[in-house]
Amino acid sequence: MFPNNAGLKPIRVYENDEHFLVEIPASQKLRASRIAGRRWDASQVAWVYPKTLQSYEALKNEFQRDADSFEIRKPKRKPVPEAKLINVNEEPDQDFEREWKELSENTSNIHSNFSDVAGKIDFLVKTVQSLEDSTASVERMILAKNLEDNLNSHGTAENSKEVLNLDEQLESVLNQIAFESSGQDESLKIHLQKYNPLSKPERFVMRTHEHLLHALAEIAGDRDPTESAFSKYVHYVKDNRLVENTREKNVPAILFMLNGHRNQIVHSRGMPESELKNRAISYLMGLAQVWSAVAAEPVEDFE
Repeated sequence: MFPNNAGLKPIRVYENDEHFLVEIPASQKLRASRIAGRRWDASQVAWVYPKTLQSYEALKNEFQRDADSFEIRKPKRKPVPEAKLINVNEEPDQDFEREWKELSENTSNIHSNFSDVAGKIDFLVKTVQSLEDSTASVERMILAKNLEDNLNSHGTAENSKEVLNLDEQLESVLNQIAFESSGQDESLKIHLQKYNPLSKPERFVMRTHEHLLHALAEIAGDRDPTESAFSKYVHYVKDNRLVENTREKNVPAILFMLNGHRNQIVHSRGMPESELKNRAISYLMGLAQVWSAVAAEPVEDFE
């Protein structure tokens, strides 16, 4: 049992129309983060969970004994749909009419589902195109700088310092764009300060992808993830509706895109520096869009 006075903030477990929420001292955040389905919501300063029986039981077992406030109700089980009874006395014409109606409805559903899939594919293409367009000018800057480096390969130490400063300035601007795109998530800012997207692009992508893998595994309730399981976890959070999956923000699609960039970098030996940096920039911009849904953490100082 954990004492409820371990931090300045009381432990509160409550609910709204869509989620269970937990407010807890940062010193005990592991208790909240290790429960499957968890997501940190900086705007509510709380951990958020789907309103399922699994989440309810996990929260009850973890917090009911020592929470200052425990005010969540057990979700009702969804009723099992009744099996449709077939009248064996139906006339052949009635059977044909019923089957034709069902076939028409199924055909309509297929067209509807196809349109939905086509819309999602179109959104994904537009998302990728947008990321590519946003980094095209940056890539040209990188190529121009590389050309300048070659031309000035025998330049002075002062020129080298100027080039280094250009790299640092560009990286700082990109980090700031990503920070703003994430909704000014402080945990992302700390991550980018630790791993440099532009000056060390390969290291940034690899370490960040590992971080996302473990974050997805925690959401899925798996405490021992394997490197090859990234796609499996993306499918899990998508199928269980644990992350946003809309036309406006398709988190699973962006995660798959990030995984594609990571795999290209891992399996392409001798990748040109300009392509490596361009992929790292695309990865960074995509990361900013999904960070709050997958990897955000509370940031507090303890002295």
